[in-house]
Amino acid sequence: MTATTTRTATGTVLGPWTKGLCLDGALPIEELRARLAVDRPSLDDPLFSWPLLTLGADALDNNLAAMAHVAAARGVLHAPHAKTHMSPQLAARQIAAGAWGLTVADGAQLRAVLAWELADLRRVVVANEMLDARDLRWLCAELARRAALGRPLEVLVQVDSARGIEVLAGILAGIPGSAEPGAPVPAVLVELGASGGRAGARSLQEAEALGRLAHAQRVQVRGVSGYEGSVTHGHDAAALAAVRRFVGELRELAGRLVAGGVISLTPAAAPDETPGVVVSAGGSAYLDVVLDTLPGSIVPPGHRSPVEVRPVVRAGAYLTHDDGLLVRADPWSRMPADWVVTVPQPALRVHAQVLSTPEPGLAIIGAGRRHVPYDIDLPVPLGLPGWEIVKVDDQHAYLRHTEAEPGAPGPASLQPGEVVTLGLSHPCTAFDKWRTAILVDADGHAVDVVETQL
Repeated sequence: MTATTTRTATGTVLGPWTKGLCLDGALPIEELRARLAVDRPSLDDPLFSWPLLTLGADALDNNLAAMAHVAAARGVLHAPHAKTHMSPQLAARQIAAGAWGLTVADGAQLRAVLAWELADLRRVVVANEMLDARDLRWLCAELARRAALGRPLEVLVQVDSARGIEVLAGILAGIPGSAEPGAPVPAVLVELGASGGRAGARSLQEAEALGRLAHAQRVQVRGVSGYEGSVTHGHDAAALAAVRRFVGELRELAGRLVAGGVISLTPAAAPDETPGVVVSAGGSAYLDVVLDTLPGSIVPPGHRSPVEVRPVVRAGAYLTHDDGLLVRADPWSRMPADWVVTVPQPALRVHAQVLSTPEPGLAIIGAGRRHVPYDIDLPVPLGLPGWEIVKVDDQHAYLRHTEAEPGAPGPASLQPGEVVTLGLSHPCTAFDKWRTAILVDADGHAVDVVETQL
């Protein structure tokens, strides 16, 4: 088989094919990282080209510290969703900042994250159903391999159907000792959903029955999971109350499964942890409610003694924040002052040139759907009062000046060749358009590069 032109066994190779960089030939990413750390070039250096995706180093550090502090203050574990960035360098930063594990969305992301070989990664949550037997067989073999090397890893997979349990149970049936506590096989979280929402059992009764079915088929059940973003989309009192009720139902489901002997309280891959039941929620737009409602022990029906809850939030977009979706949601402004020492700041920027000014009040920018997210909001031009992006094509954005107030100065002049900085909305669909992002310091000098995958 012919080797790939962009990657080697030792890491990613950049080159003329890498968007935002002007490279004449192949260059290992680690060499570029070392060069930037020493040279710290400005963004107009010949090394770069427009458009260019950057990450603010100070904002990134601030956001890591903000989540680490608030999670610790509330006694909540954090498994940030790696789908936001799919970057080994950024994932390593999250783990170094105290993340309990990482979250992924599917089998492909799981393979990528495990291929990063992050030394301190102990757990991965697959916040989705996995029904492809090929993925599950690979996962079982990978967990066994790591356990044999003395590097055990715990992987938790969501289930919301009898079929999903049947597929996993059929694979585990062929693995001796798979039902024993601590066996190097995936365990499951029973997913609770909401009517009209995404995946997940639609009632507590259905979810409880699924948990009992998994237990009967000798599939280890470690806890429960849900995505509160499916419950509501607003941020008024009624919406926040609906999220609170949903998180309460997650805790109730966990109690029912413990009472029924379904959930094993013996840690599967972390014997140093106090036994407990995993109760996991998303935690981005409604982080304040989740942090307030998720933690705290539970007393299962028929039990006299409380059972420890291992509350896990999967928030991912906090890492870079944004200038749109997350600003509107802003759960941080609803948190009590004693929870928060700092709040997330937008770190993502795309820098692009003005290519044409074909008519008054219109500038065409060289960045379009291949470069900027547009699924929720269009980008925001920064430092250009009165101008807004009104449309994006595949390669272009249309920057228009709004009508000036009577007597006010006319539109500021934009000239072809000028560089415009754009704030973005929805980090997940920003990172997926780029294979690299340049880390810049407060003075605008490039100090590092991170890669993204998938």
